[in-house]
Amino acid sequence: MKQILKCAALLMAAALAATSCSQKAAEVSAEAEVIAVAATAASRGTLTHTTSYSGRISPAESVYIIGKASGTVSKTYFEVGDTVKAGDLLFEIDPADIMLSVNQAQAAYDVAAAQVALQTGSTLDAQKLQAEAQEEQAYLGYKSARDAVEDLQDQIDAVGSTIAYIKKTDAGTLKAAFAATKTDAANRQAKAAVLRLDISPDSYATDDDYKTALLMKLNEQSATLESSLEKAKSARKQAASGYNSASDAADLSSGKASDQAIAAADASLGQARAALEAAQAQVDHCRVTTPISGIVELKNVEVNGMSTPSTPAYVISNKDTMQVTFGVPAETSRKLEIGDRITVENGKITHNAIIVEIGTMIDQASGLFKIKANITDECGDLLTGITVKLTATTERAEDALLIPTAAIYYDEGSAYVYVVRGGTAVKTFVETGIFSEDITEITDGLDTGDLVITTWDSHLRDGMLVSVKEG
Repeated sequence: MKQILKCAALLMAAALAATSCSQKAAEVSAEAEVIAVAATAASRGTLTHTTSYSGRISPAESVYIIGKASGTVSKTYFEVGDTVKAGDLLFEIDPADIMLSVNQAQAAYDVAAAQVALQTGSTLDAQKLQAEAQEEQAYLGYKSARDAVEDLQDQIDAVGSTIAYIKKTDAGTLKAAFAATKTDAANRQAKAAVLRLDISPDSYATDDDYKTALLMKLNEQSATLESSLEKAKSARKQAASGYNSASDAADLSSGKASDQAIAAADASLGQARAALEAAQAQVDHCRVTTPISGIVELKNVEVNGMSTPSTPAYVISNKDTMQVTFGVPAETSRKLEIGDRITVENGKITHNAIIVEIGTMIDQASGLFKIKANITDECGDLLTGITVKLTATTERAEDALLIPTAAIYYDEGSAYVYVVRGGTAVKTFVETGIFSEDITEITDGLDTGDLVITTWDSHLRDGMLVSVKEG
C-alpha cells in the first residue's frame, strides 16, 4: 500500500512539473509573437504627379513674308540675323514688267470707256471718230504687245543657240576666245558667244569650270526671258481683247446702240476698271515690308532673282518671347489647364514656362494633342527648332489622405495595409489614388491619424501582436 502511494506521489509530482514547464513554454511563445514595427499616421496634404515630354522651341510670334506680286527682285535690304522693325522695307521688285500690264489695262479701260461714250453720245459722227481713234489706239497697243512677244522669243532662241554651241565647244576654245582679237576668224563664233556674257576665265581654276559658269549664266538668262515671255503673252492677250472691243465699238458707231448694247458696254467698262485697279495694285506690291519687329531667320530672295507668291521671301521671328510646343495624350490634355506652370530643360539649363494653348483637335501626324507654353525667363540659349525636355504636372490631389507607398501590399490585385489597433496589426483593404515613388493617396479605407505599419516583416499577419518602435 505504501508502495502504491509512493508511486502515486511520484506521478503527481511529475504531472506538476510537466504543467509548470508547459506554462513557461507558452509564456515564451507568447513573448515571441509580439513583433516590433515602425508606423506612421495617415495625414493630409498635397500630392502631384509629373510627366516628362520632349518639345520643340520656336518664337511665339513668327511670320512668313510672301510677296503678292511676281517679278525680278531689284533690291534687298536685310540678311539672316539682322534685326528689323515693323514697317521696314525688306525688298523691292522691278515694276517694269508690271507696268506693262498696267498700261495694257489702262488701254483696255480707255477702250471700254470710249465704247460707253459711243453708245450714249449725241452725235453719231463724233461717236464714229472716237471709236475709230480708240480702235487705232487699241491696235497700236496690240501691235506693241505682239512685237514684244516676238522680240522675247527671238532672244530666247538666240540664248538657246548659244547654249547649244557652248555645250558642243571645247572648254579650252571658249577660254581662248575670250582673249582673241576681232581679226581671229577661227574663234569668231566662240568669241561672240563668250563676250556677250562678260565672264572672264581668270576667275576659274579649270577650263571646264569656266564652261560651266558660262552655261549657268545662259540658263539664268533663259529662265528670266521665259518668265518675261509669259507676261508678254498675257499682255498680248489683253491687248487683243481690247482691240476686239474697240473694233466692235467702231462697228456700232454708225447708229445708236440698243439698251442691251449699252448695258453690255457698261459691264465691259466695269470689268476694265476692275482689271486696271488690280494691275495698279500690283505696283504697290512691288515694295514688300515686314508687319512685325524681330530677327530675320530665313531669306529666299536675291537681287536679280525671282519673287513669286508661291514661296516665302523672308521669315521674321519676334524672339522676345520663345515658346515650346509638345504633344500629350487625350487623357493628359484634359488634366492640363491654361496657366499651368512647366519646367523646360535645355541640357543643364532649366527654364520656367506657362501653358498658353491647349489643342482641341488631335494632330494627325503624331496622334497627340498639341500644347504650347511660353518661356517666362531669360532664354538666350533656346534657339529656334531645338528639341528640349520638359516636365508638366499631369495630376494633383489637394487635401489628400497620404501614406508611404512602401506600406502598401497587394492581394490578388487589391491593395491593403496593416493598421495598428489596440497593439494588434489589422489587415485593412484600401483604395488608392495618384502616387509617387514615396507617397500614395488613399481615397477609401483609412481615416486621418490611422497608424499604418511601414516596415516589412515576413511573420507579420492579420491579428498579430505588434509593438511600435519609437523614432
